[in-house]
Amino acid sequence: AIPMWPGLSMFDIKDVPPAAGYTFVTLGLIEVLRGREPTRRQALWSLGLLVGGLVLSIGTRPGLWPGLAASFGLAGLIALRRSGRPRRLLHPLALMSAACLVAYAMLWIAYPAFFSSPGAWLIDSVLNSADYVGRPSGPTGGSWAYLPSHVLLLVPSLLLIVGVLGCVTGLPRRVPELTPLVAGWLLVSTQALLLPFQSLLYDGLRQVLFACPAVSLLLVFGWRKVVTDVGRDSGVARRMLPWLWSAALLVPLAAQVQLFPFAYSYAVPYATSLGAVL
Repeated sequence: AIPMWPGLSMFDIKDVPPAAGYTFVTLGLIEVLRGREPTRRQALWSLGLLVGGLVLSIGTRPGLWPGLAASFGLAGLIALRRSGRPRRLLHPLALMSAACLVAYAMLWIAYPAFFSSPGAWLIDSVLNSADYVGRPSGPTGGSWAYLPSHVLLLVPSLLLIVGVLGCVTGLPRRVPELTPLVAGWLLVSTQALLLPFQSLLYDGLRQVLFACPAVSLLLVFGWRKVVTDVGRDSGVARRMLPWLWSAALLVPLAAQVQLFPFAYSYAVPYATSLGAVL
């Protein structure tokens, strides 16, 4: 169901490993920050998620490493903030460090010509991602407005508007305590929102597929917030909102099925007028 969120009815298979890998890393970091000393099985599970996620994401798209590094850095800061004793800080830092070392060793063994020089590939992968030669045409091609405009044009309207409204109203009024749940949502938000606004992108939102699983979670959270708040005081709204949610999912899906295989992208009904303005 995830392809529908960015207005697509399919993905190029080569775009799936980076998205899956980034999601495994986010899940692994959430597991690491669950707030208790892990058993050996839990530690191996967390380590496997982190190593597998790093190998999948960086092995297929090395330019993702800044976002992954930001997620690891955020997890480290959360662990430091929540740790009351040095021993509690040792477990998450040891797991995250071990995952990075094991993943890099696996990448070096698999692709020695590329990963044998850490400084070179770290810099070159970012520069190549930000300086793609095939500059697309159009007013937003390669500019900061490319991603925001395509989000408005391609993501089904009801999903986007209600989801964003719910996320904004669901923000806490004061800085919350860093519970495992809050830490998890911070990591999900990092995956969803840390996007390459200055990179030269093309072909819609396909290249930022790595953000789609996390964006889906945030939009579901926003919808749940709206349904809970509005339905609390109105029985009619409580009965109608699930139908509205179903329509927001199924109507764009029906349009995509009609388009496929002649076209695999979906645009909102007002895309032509909005595209002219942008």
